[in-house]
Order: sequence, then structure tokens, then C-alpha cells
Amino acid sequence: MTNTVNKILDASGNKLPILEEYLCSSRTNTVILTDYWAMETFRSIPRAKEVLQILAKYHKQVVVLKSSTVISRLRPRSHGLFNRMMDYEQTRAFAEFSKAFVTSSPGVDEHIRGQQIRTDHFFNDLARAAVTMREAMIKMASQIHPSDLKGLRTGEQATPDFGRRNFNTVRFMGEALHKKISGNSKIPAFEDILFSVPYRFSLCSYCLFLLRAADGTLQSAKTRNDHTDMTYAAYATFFDGLISNDKALVGVYSISAAWIDTVLRKMETTIA
Repeated sequence: MTNTVNKILDASGNKLPILEEYLCSSRTNTVILTDYWAMETFRSIPRAKEVLQILAKYHKQVVVLKSSTVISRLRPRSHGLFNRMMDYEQTRAFAEFSKAFVTSSPGVDEHIRGQQIRTDHFFNDLARAAVTMREAMIKMASQIHPSDLKGLRTGEQATPDFGRRNFNTVRFMGEALHKKISGNSKIPAFEDILFSVPYRFSLCSYCLFLLRAADGTLQSAKTRNDHTDMTYAAYATFFDGLISNDKALVGVYSISAAWIDTVLRKMETTIA
């Protein structure tokens, strides 16, 4: 029996031959589209038409997710999460929309241009927030012991204290972001909040921060782009990975997914 493979499409993977190779290699291979992918892709109508031509050919293998705002407010629990994330209406309408967009049906391009204006405002806001975010990360990095930074650079195993502090930091960041976005003052149990998108976004962001701190690129990091990339990484941890040409992004996803898998296995062992 062939297993279904669900992968998040990063905007950097839009023009890759591997996208079509992935879709045509098996009918059970599915591409998952997020709102961040749409915002990035539709900033250029010609580029969007190129990728939509590919995706339209395999529209039965395309799933569109609900907006990140809606998904981030879902009750975090593993049961039925994929179905609760999926936007059934947009997924069903994807083939029709793709055809109308590629053929420039009346009104479609105008609608997209309106979306582009809102997207530009959104990314401009991220750019302004990135300044404060970078300053906070630089301050955090200054508090990491040099020996721990060396361990990150060389791939040495972290000391128990450093690992414990990282775990607690991710938990605090994830719970705080989940609380802020969901609007719910009650923090879910840890085994549930692991399935919160804000929590996993915080995890991926922290993993990227550690990598940046280790290689000394925090000062030059484009944190607005990092924010967008970490949404892809966070979503990918719920599925089977990424279709991407961004090695750094794939690396962060891999580390984060391995961390989550380790935590879940430890929890299962404890319960058993």
C-alpha cells in the first residue's frame, strides 16, 4: 500500500523542476499551500502564472490550508489536526481558480493586485518589527557561554544545562506566543501545545537563532525573511517536509522536526 506524502511548498521551490517531478512521481504525493506561500508567490503575477500552470495539472494533489490566523487559534491537539487545518472550499476551487488566473479571466488580475497591496503593507510591517527582533536576538546571543557557542559550531553535544535552558526557553516563547495569538489566557497542557502552530514557529525561530548565533550572522540576518521562512518550517513539522531550494530553511526544519520527534517519543516512553 502506497503512503500519502504531504509536503509544504516554499516559495523558493516554485520554479524547481523537482516540484513537477515530486507531483508526477506518485499520485499520492501532495503539495500543501499556505497563506505565506500565496503572499510571496502572487507578488509577481508572471511568476505566479508559471507555478500555477504546474500545480493546475496536478490540482487533485494540491491542498490549501486555512489562514495562519485561523490555524493559530485552533485548539492544539494532534487528533484530526490536518482536517482542521485544511480549507476545503479553497482546495475544491483550486482548479477553477488556477485556470481563471492563468488565462487572465476578467477581474482575476485586479483581485490579485488588490491582494498585492495588502501583502506589501504586511511585509513592510514585518521589516519594521525585524529591527526590534534583531536587537533582542543579539542580546540573547550575548548571554550564551562561549563554550556552548563553540559546541554549536562544531556539532558537539550540548551540555545538560544548556540543553535544559534551551528547552525551557522554547517552552516559554511558545506558550507566550500561543497565548498572544489565540487570545486564550489558559495555557494548554504541554502534550497539547506541542501541536500549536505558534509553539512550533517559536521552536523553529529559536533553532534558527542558535544557528545564527553560532556562525556569527545575527547582525546581518534579514529577520523579516526569517519570519516568513520559519512559518514554512513550522508548518512542515506537521507534515512530511518541504519542497524548497533554501538549504538553511530545510536545515532548520530538519532540526526542529527531530526535536519534536524526540520529545514526543520521550513522552510516549514516560506514559508507557
